[in-house]
Amino acid sequence: MKNINQRSQILETLDELDQQQAEKVLAFMKSFLQQDPHKIQYKRFKREAMREIRQALTQDRIMNSRG
Repeated sequence: MKNINQRSQILETLDELDQQQAEKVLAFMKSFLQQDPHKIQYKRFKREAMREIRQALTQDRIMNSRG
């Protein structure tokens, strides 16, 4: 249900844009969609690596606090 509400809010907001604002949003979306796929994969890889590092550090702290 939350997604439907968010979608309707986005659509309402887009309907309220004037021509210049709509052009800016469209240009942003186009630039986002035209990003280098290698760059996007790198960002995903980096995010996953950072998550794993955080988990390892958290586990290390837990183990050290017990011992």
